[in-house]
Amino acid sequence: MHLDHLTLTDFRSYTDAEFEPAAAGITVVTGANGAGKTNLIEAVAYLATLRSLRGAPAAAVIRSGCDQAVLRSRVRHDARLITIDAEVHAAGRDRVQVNGQPLRRTRDLLGALQVTVFSPDDLALVKAAPAGRREYLDDLMVALQPRRDSLLTELERVLKQRNALLKSVFSTGWRPGRPLPEDVRVTLDVWDSKLVAVGEALVEARSALARDLTPHVATAYSSLATGSAPPARLAVALAYEVSWPGALRDALTRRTFQYRPIATSERVHPARRGARRPSYAVGKAARASPASAAVWKRSAGRLASSLPTSSGQPAGRSGRTRRRSGGSCCRCCTASAAAVAPANGSRPASRVKARTPSA
Repeated sequence: MHLDHLTLTDFRSYTDAEFEPAAAGITVVTGANGAGKTNLIEAVAYLATLRSLRGAPAAAVIRSGCDQAVLRSRVRHDARLITIDAEVHAAGRDRVQVNGQPLRRTRDLLGALQVTVFSPDDLALVKAAPAGRREYLDDLMVALQPRRDSLLTELERVLKQRNALLKSVFSTGWRPGRPLPEDVRVTLDVWDSKLVAVGEALVEARSALARDLTPHVATAYSSLATGSAPPARLAVALAYEVSWPGALRDALTRRTFQYRPIATSERVHPARRGARRPSYAVGKAARASPASAAVWKRSAGRLASSLPTSSGQPAGRSGRTRRRSGGSCCRCCTASAAAVAPANGSRPASRVKARTPSA
Protein backbone atom coordinates (compact mmCIF):
# COMPACT_ATOMS: atom_id res chain seq x y z
CA MET A 1 0.00 0.00 0.00
CA HIS A 2 1.38 3.40 -0.96
CA LEU A 3 0.03 6.95 -1.01
CA ASP A 4 0.83 8.30 -4.48
CA HIS A 5 -0.70 11.77 -4.33
CA LEU A 6 -2.47 14.10 -1.90
CA THR A 7 -4.21 17.40 -2.63
CA LEU A 8 -5.47 19.75 0.09
CA THR A 9 -7.75 22.77 -0.19
CA ASP A 10 -8.52 24.93 2.85
CA PHE A 11 -7.41 22.18 5.23
CA ARG A 12 -5.99 23.55 8.49
CA SER A 13 -3.24 26.01 7.53
CA TYR A 14 -3.17 25.03 3.84
CA THR A 15 -4.95 27.12 1.22
CA ASP A 16 -3.85 24.86 -1.63
CA ALA A 17 -1.21 22.18 -1.40
CA GLU A 18 -0.08 19.05 -3.23
CA PHE A 19 2.04 16.30 -1.74
CA GLU A 20 3.69 13.34 -3.49
CA PRO A 21 5.60 10.98 -1.20
CA ALA A 22 8.67 9.22 -2.50
CA ALA A 23 7.86 6.19 -4.62
CA ALA A 24 10.16 4.04 -2.48
CA GLY A 25 11.82 4.36 0.90
CA ILE A 26 11.04 6.92 3.58
CA THR A 27 9.64 10.41 3.00
CA VAL A 28 10.82 13.04 5.51
CA VAL A 29 8.86 16.29 5.83
CA THR A 30 10.86 19.16 7.29
CA GLY A 31 10.01 22.75 8.10
CA ALA A 32 9.98 25.44 10.76
CA ASN A 33 7.63 25.35 13.73
CA GLY A 34 4.11 26.15 12.61
CA ALA A 35 4.84 25.37 8.97
CA GLY A 36 2.12 22.71 8.86
CA LYS A 37 4.02 19.42 9.10
CA THR A 38 1.57 17.90 11.55
CA ASN A 39 -1.35 19.24 9.52
CA LEU A 40 -0.08 17.28 6.55
CA ILE A 41 0.13 14.07 8.58
CA GLU A 42 -3.32 14.77 10.00
CA ALA A 43 -4.74 15.00 6.47
CA VAL A 44 -3.39 11.56 5.58
CA ALA A 45 -4.78 10.08 8.79
CA TYR A 46 -8.13 11.78 8.23
CA LEU A 47 -8.54 10.12 4.83
CA ALA A 48 -7.85 6.75 6.43
CA THR A 49 -10.23 7.06 9.41
CA LEU A 50 -12.41 10.16 8.80
CA ARG A 51 -11.30 11.40 12.22
CA SER A 52 -8.75 13.93 13.37
CA LEU A 53 -5.72 12.34 14.99
CA ARG A 54 -5.80 15.27 17.43
CA GLY A 55 -9.27 14.33 18.61
CA ALA A 56 -10.75 17.56 17.27
CA PRO A 57 -14.25 17.75 15.75
CA ALA A 58 -14.39 17.51 11.98
CA ALA A 59 -15.22 21.19 11.53
CA ALA A 60 -11.95 22.15 13.25
CA VAL A 61 -9.90 20.94 10.27
CA ILE A 62 -11.43 23.63 8.03
CA ARG A 63 -9.18 26.64 7.49
CA SER A 64 -10.32 29.72 9.43
CA GLY A 65 -12.83 31.78 7.49
CA CYS A 66 -13.74 29.00 5.03
CA ASP A 67 -16.90 26.94 4.68
CA GLN A 68 -15.33 23.64 3.70
CA ALA A 69 -12.09 21.71 3.37
CA VAL A 70 -11.37 19.35 0.48
CA LEU A 71 -8.97 16.40 0.56
CA ARG A 72 -8.18 14.25 -2.48
CA SER A 73 -5.83 11.28 -2.59
CA ARG A 74 -4.66 8.46 -4.80
CA VAL A 75 -3.61 5.22 -3.12
CA ARG A 76 -1.88 2.27 -4.77
CA HIS A 77 -2.60 -1.32 -3.74
CA ASP A 78 -0.11 -3.39 -5.70
CA ALA A 79 -1.22 -2.65 -9.27
CA ARG A 80 -4.64 -1.30 -8.26
CA LEU A 81 -5.35 2.43 -7.77
CA ILE A 82 -7.92 3.75 -5.30
CA THR A 83 -9.06 7.37 -5.08
CA ILE A 84 -10.36 8.71 -1.77
CA ASP A 85 -11.95 12.19 -1.77
CA ALA A 86 -13.46 13.97 1.22
CA GLU A 87 -15.31 17.25 1.65
CA VAL A 88 -15.61 18.50 5.22
CA HIS A 89 -18.33 21.12 5.71
CA ALA A 90 -18.65 23.60 8.54
CA ALA A 91 -22.43 23.24 8.28
CA GLY A 92 -24.22 20.33 6.72
CA ARG A 93 -23.22 16.80 5.92
CA ASP A 94 -19.69 15.84 4.92
CA ARG A 95 -19.16 13.97 1.66
CA VAL A 96 -16.74 11.10 1.06
CA GLN A 97 -16.19 9.24 -2.20
CA VAL A 98 -14.13 6.11 -2.92
CA ASN A 99 -13.33 5.62 -6.60
CA GLY A 100 -15.96 8.22 -7.41
CA GLN A 101 -18.75 6.42 -5.52
CA PRO A 102 -20.37 7.93 -2.40
CA LEU A 103 -19.34 6.24 0.81
CA ARG A 104 -22.39 4.72 2.50
CA ARG A 105 -20.80 3.60 5.75
CA THR A 106 -17.54 4.51 7.44
CA ARG A 107 -16.64 0.84 7.75
CA ASP A 108 -16.58 0.59 3.93
CA LEU A 109 -13.52 2.88 3.97
CA LEU A 110 -11.58 0.75 6.42
CA GLY A 111 -8.61 -0.90 4.76
CA ALA A 112 -8.57 1.40 1.72
CA LEU A 113 -5.76 3.41 3.33
CA GLN A 114 -4.07 2.07 6.45
CA VAL A 115 -1.94 4.36 8.58
CA THR A 116 -0.13 4.15 11.88
CA VAL A 117 0.39 7.43 13.74
CA PHE A 118 3.19 7.98 16.24
CA SER A 119 3.15 11.21 18.21
CA PRO A 120 4.13 12.58 21.65
CA ASP A 121 0.47 12.16 22.61
CA ASP A 122 1.05 8.39 22.64
CA LEU A 123 2.45 8.84 26.16
CA ALA A 124 -1.19 9.14 27.21
CA LEU A 125 -1.51 5.40 26.65
CA VAL A 126 0.42 4.78 29.85
CA LYS A 127 -0.06 8.07 31.69
CA ALA A 128 -3.68 9.04 31.08
CA ALA A 129 -7.05 7.49 31.88
CA PRO A 130 -8.03 3.98 30.72
CA ALA A 131 -10.44 5.40 28.13
CA GLY A 132 -7.51 6.17 25.84
CA ARG A 133 -6.15 2.63 26.13
CA ARG A 134 -9.54 1.13 25.35
CA GLU A 135 -9.92 3.32 22.30
CA TYR A 136 -6.41 2.48 21.13
CA LEU A 137 -7.27 -1.22 21.31
CA ASP A 138 -10.56 -0.60 19.48
CA ASP A 139 -8.87 1.38 16.69
CA LEU A 140 -6.21 -1.29 16.25
CA MET A 141 -8.79 -4.05 16.36
CA VAL A 142 -10.84 -2.41 13.59
CA ALA A 143 -7.73 -1.76 11.49
CA LEU A 144 -6.83 -5.45 11.67
CA GLN A 145 -10.41 -6.72 11.36
CA PRO A 146 -12.73 -4.12 9.79
CA ARG A 147 -15.78 -6.27 10.52
CA ARG A 148 -15.27 -5.50 14.22
CA ASP A 149 -16.48 -1.98 13.54
CA SER A 150 -20.04 -3.31 13.60
CA LEU A 151 -19.46 -4.48 17.18
CA LEU A 152 -18.51 -0.97 18.30
CA THR A 153 -21.43 0.52 16.39
CA GLU A 154 -23.85 -1.86 18.09
CA LEU A 155 -22.37 -1.02 21.50
CA GLU A 156 -22.92 2.69 20.91
CA ARG A 157 -26.51 2.07 19.83
CA VAL A 158 -27.38 -0.11 22.82
CA LEU A 159 -25.76 2.27 25.30
CA LYS A 160 -27.62 5.22 23.82
CA GLN A 161 -30.98 3.47 24.17
CA ARG A 162 -30.29 2.13 27.65
CA ASN A 163 -29.05 5.46 28.93
CA ALA A 164 -32.09 7.23 27.48
CA LEU A 165 -34.33 4.80 29.38
CA LEU A 166 -32.48 5.40 32.66
CA LYS A 167 -32.64 9.13 32.19
CA SER A 168 -36.36 9.05 31.46
CA VAL A 169 -37.18 6.97 34.55
CA PHE A 170 -35.20 9.35 36.77
CA SER A 171 -37.04 12.31 35.25
CA THR A 172 -40.35 10.81 36.42
CA GLY A 173 -39.20 10.94 40.05
CA TRP A 174 -38.09 7.34 40.50
CA ARG A 175 -35.30 6.89 43.01
CA PRO A 176 -33.24 3.87 44.16
CA GLY A 177 -35.03 1.74 46.71
CA ARG A 178 -38.38 2.03 44.96
CA PRO A 179 -39.71 -0.67 42.62
CA LEU A 180 -39.46 0.07 38.94
CA PRO A 181 -42.64 0.27 36.88
CA GLU A 182 -43.28 -3.07 35.20
CA ASP A 183 -42.93 -1.73 31.64
CA VAL A 184 -39.65 -0.02 32.50
CA ARG A 185 -38.28 -3.14 34.19
CA VAL A 186 -39.09 -5.31 31.19
CA THR A 187 -37.55 -2.80 28.77
CA LEU A 188 -34.43 -2.44 30.93
CA ASP A 189 -34.03 -6.23 30.98
CA VAL A 190 -34.11 -6.26 27.18
CA TRP A 191 -31.41 -3.59 26.87
CA ASP A 192 -29.34 -5.22 29.62
CA SER A 193 -29.40 -8.51 27.71
CA LYS A 194 -28.27 -6.77 24.53
CA LEU A 195 -25.57 -4.86 26.40
CA VAL A 196 -24.29 -8.02 28.07
CA ALA A 197 -24.06 -9.81 24.73
CA VAL A 198 -22.21 -7.06 22.90
CA GLY A 199 -20.14 -6.11 25.96
CA GLU A 200 -18.86 -9.64 26.52
CA ALA A 201 -18.07 -9.97 22.80
CA LEU A 202 -16.08 -6.74 22.92
CA VAL A 203 -14.20 -7.82 26.05
CA GLU A 204 -13.25 -11.09 24.37
CA ALA A 205 -12.09 -9.25 21.24
CA ARG A 206 -9.95 -6.86 23.29
CA SER A 207 -8.52 -9.73 25.33
CA ALA A 208 -7.61 -11.65 22.17
CA LEU A 209 -5.91 -8.57 20.74
CA ALA A 210 -3.89 -8.10 23.94
CA ARG A 211 -2.74 -11.72 23.70
CA ASP A 212 -1.78 -11.27 20.04
CA LEU A 213 0.23 -8.15 20.90
CA THR A 214 2.19 -9.86 23.68
CA PRO A 215 5.02 -11.34 21.56
CA HIS A 216 5.54 -8.04 19.73
CA VAL A 217 5.58 -6.08 22.97
CA ALA A 218 7.97 -8.60 24.53
CA THR A 219 10.36 -8.30 21.58
CA ALA A 220 10.30 -4.50 21.68
CA TYR A 221 10.72 -4.41 25.44
CA SER A 222 13.68 -6.79 25.44
CA SER A 223 15.43 -4.72 22.76
CA LEU A 224 15.12 -1.65 24.97
CA ALA A 225 15.82 -3.21 28.35
CA THR A 226 18.69 -5.58 27.49
CA GLY A 227 21.61 -5.03 29.83
CA SER A 228 19.59 -3.07 32.38
CA ALA A 229 18.15 -6.08 34.24
CA PRO A 230 18.66 -9.83 34.65
CA PRO A 231 17.20 -11.86 31.74
CA ALA A 232 14.52 -13.31 34.04
CA ARG A 233 13.04 -9.84 34.46
CA LEU A 234 12.91 -9.00 30.76
CA ALA A 235 9.75 -11.03 30.10
CA VAL A 236 6.61 -8.94 29.65
CA ALA A 237 3.01 -9.86 28.94
CA LEU A 238 -0.20 -7.98 28.30
CA ALA A 239 -3.58 -8.71 29.85
CA TYR A 240 -6.91 -6.96 29.45
CA GLU A 241 -8.67 -6.55 32.78
CA VAL A 242 -12.29 -5.54 33.28
CA SER A 243 -13.44 -3.43 36.18
CA TRP A 244 -16.36 -5.51 37.38
CA PRO A 245 -16.23 -8.66 39.52
CA GLY A 246 -18.29 -11.60 38.36
CA ALA A 247 -20.77 -11.52 35.51
CA LEU A 248 -21.41 -8.37 33.51
CA ARG A 249 -25.18 -8.59 34.05
CA ASP A 250 -24.70 -8.56 37.83
CA ALA A 251 -22.40 -5.57 37.50
CA LEU A 252 -25.02 -3.69 35.50
CA THR A 253 -27.62 -4.34 38.18
CA ARG A 254 -25.30 -3.14 40.93
CA ARG A 255 -24.42 0.04 39.06
CA THR A 256 -28.03 0.89 38.37
CA PHE A 257 -29.71 0.09 41.68
CA GLN A 258 -27.23 0.20 44.58
CA TYR A 259 -26.79 3.57 46.27
CA ARG A 260 -26.40 4.98 49.73
CA PRO A 261 -27.17 8.44 51.14
CA ILE A 262 -24.60 11.16 51.53
CA ALA A 263 -24.08 12.63 54.96
CA THR A 264 -23.26 16.28 55.52
CA SER A 265 -19.91 15.21 56.95
CA GLU A 266 -18.89 14.26 53.41
CA ARG A 267 -18.64 17.87 52.31
CA VAL A 268 -14.88 17.38 52.05
CA HIS A 269 -14.17 14.65 49.52
CA PRO A 270 -12.85 11.68 51.53
CA ALA A 271 -10.44 10.82 48.71
CA ARG A 272 -8.52 13.95 49.67
CA ARG A 273 -8.16 12.58 53.18
CA GLY A 274 -6.86 9.24 51.98
CA ALA A 275 -10.22 7.48 52.41
CA ARG A 276 -12.29 5.73 49.78
CA ARG A 277 -14.50 7.82 47.59
CA PRO A 278 -18.17 8.02 48.59
CA SER A 279 -21.08 6.86 46.46
CA TYR A 280 -23.37 9.66 45.41
CA ALA A 281 -27.05 8.98 45.75
CA VAL A 282 -30.41 10.23 46.88
CA GLY A 283 -31.18 8.59 50.21
CA LYS A 284 -33.38 9.27 53.19
CA ALA A 285 -30.75 11.38 54.93
CA ALA A 286 -30.29 13.56 51.86
CA ARG A 287 -34.05 14.01 51.42
CA ALA A 288 -34.61 14.72 55.10
CA SER A 289 -31.99 17.41 55.52
CA PRO A 290 -31.82 20.50 53.26
CA ALA A 291 -28.10 20.73 53.99
CA SER A 292 -27.59 17.11 52.97
CA ALA A 293 -29.65 17.64 49.87
CA ALA A 294 -27.45 20.59 48.90
CA VAL A 295 -24.37 18.46 49.38
CA TRP A 296 -25.89 15.73 47.21
CA LYS A 297 -26.70 18.18 44.41
CA ARG A 298 -23.18 19.54 44.32
CA SER A 299 -21.60 16.09 44.53
CA ALA A 300 -23.91 14.52 41.98
CA GLY A 301 -23.29 17.43 39.62
CA ARG A 302 -19.55 16.93 39.81
CA LEU A 303 -19.89 13.21 39.31
CA ALA A 304 -22.33 13.50 36.42
CA SER A 305 -19.88 15.74 34.58
CA SER A 306 -17.19 13.08 34.88
CA LEU A 307 -19.20 10.02 33.87
CA PRO A 308 -18.54 8.96 30.28
CA THR A 309 -21.39 8.94 27.79
CA SER A 310 -21.89 6.32 25.08
CA SER A 311 -19.03 7.81 23.05
CA GLY A 312 -16.64 7.52 26.01
CA GLN A 313 -16.56 11.31 26.56
CA PRO A 314 -17.40 12.80 29.97
CA ALA A 315 -20.92 14.17 30.02
CA GLY A 316 -19.72 17.61 31.09
CA ARG A 317 -17.49 18.11 28.04
CA SER A 318 -18.35 18.54 24.41
CA GLY A 319 -16.75 16.99 21.35
CA ARG A 320 -15.16 13.65 20.82
CA THR A 321 -11.55 13.88 21.86
CA ARG A 322 -9.15 11.01 21.35
CA ARG A 323 -6.90 9.88 24.09
CA ARG A 324 -9.76 11.36 25.57
CA SER A 325 -9.90 12.51 29.00
CA GLY A 326 -12.82 10.39 29.46
CA GLY A 327 -13.57 8.94 32.88
CA SER A 328 -12.43 5.60 34.04
CA CYS A 329 -15.68 3.65 33.81
CA CYS A 330 -15.64 0.94 31.15
CA ARG A 331 -17.98 1.63 28.24
CA CYS A 332 -19.40 -1.84 28.63
CA CYS A 333 -21.11 -0.83 31.87
CA THR A 334 -21.60 2.89 31.35
CA ALA A 335 -24.74 4.20 32.97
CA SER A 336 -26.51 7.45 32.28
CA ALA A 337 -25.21 10.49 34.09
CA ALA A 338 -28.62 10.58 35.71
CA ALA A 339 -27.96 7.16 37.23
CA VAL A 340 -25.25 8.75 39.37
CA ALA A 341 -22.73 6.15 40.72
CA PRO A 342 -22.22 2.70 42.23
CA ALA A 343 -22.41 2.06 45.95
CA ASN A 344 -19.13 0.28 46.35
CA GLY A 345 -17.28 3.59 46.38
CA SER A 346 -14.75 2.38 43.85
CA ARG A 347 -13.81 3.93 40.57
CA PRO A 348 -13.90 1.06 38.02
CA ALA A 349 -11.32 1.12 35.26
CA SER A 350 -10.77 -1.45 32.58
CA ARG A 351 -7.13 -1.44 31.62
CA VAL A 352 -4.41 -3.19 29.80
CA LYS A 353 -1.68 -3.99 32.27
CA ALA A 354 1.88 -4.97 31.47
CA ARG A 355 3.14 -7.60 33.84
CA THR A 356 6.77 -8.35 34.58
CA PRO A 357 7.85 -11.20 36.84
CA SER A 358 8.86 -10.13 40.30
CA ALA A 359 12.48 -10.35 41.29
